[in-house]
Amino acid sequence: MQSLRTITDLVHAFRGEFSAPSFNNFSTLLLAWIMMPLKRTVTGLVRCPLRGSGSRSQGKHFSVFHRFFSRVRWELNDLGRVVVGLFDAFIPKDVTLIVDDTLCRRSGPRILGAGMFHDPLTSSSSSKRVCFSFGLNFVVLSLWIPASFCHSGGIAVPILFRLYRSKRTCPDHLHQKRTALALELLRMALPWFKDRKITVLGDAEYACRTLLEGLPSDVGMIGPFGRP
Repeated sequence: MQSLRTITDLVHAFRGEFSAPSFNNFSTLLLAWIMMPLKRTVTGLVRCPLRGSGSRSQGKHFSVFHRFFSRVRWELNDLGRVVVGLFDAFIPKDVTLIVDDTLCRRSGPRILGAGMFHDPLTSSSSSKRVCFSFGLNFVVLSLWIPASFCHSGGIAVPILFRLYRSKRTCPDHLHQKRTALALELLRMALPWFKDRKITVLGDAEYACRTLLEGLPSDVGMIGPFGRP
């Protein structure tokens, strides 16, 4: 694990995954995201003053930062590998990976993949009320890091994710179930934890045959499995 003393050190840990111009744009956006307390948009982040950060957004049109995402030449999955490396000293011998999906509420007619999805924050299990909200649904793979200062005993650090697109918003040949996306993420991340015992945690949707049959035999899984 690299020695990180400042936020700038953290950002520079990702330098190897970008070209020089792309890294400058990445560092500008990430530092602004950390420092900006208000609602975050790409244009808003570019306007955020970063005194002493070393980022240089002056003179750049905001469209440059939009193209950083739309014409990506860097690999998103490699950033997840870097995150795992940063936490290497805190990862126990027995690794726990957690797979789940989350709703990112958004509004607008031109948001790729957006739709109506189950909203667990507004739903109520006690009153059996099921609510839906418009937004993006992401399948997320997280790494459990033990931490004594947390009441839960640790924190779940997201390392990989995939956008889930429903059949209504996705061509048939591109559609994948959430469980298939979860398996894709797990297969990608497992080689990052060599010589460690791995256990996967998932809720009722992910405790399924797709993951059980798709994962290596030496990877354990815990979840609310139904009767065969």
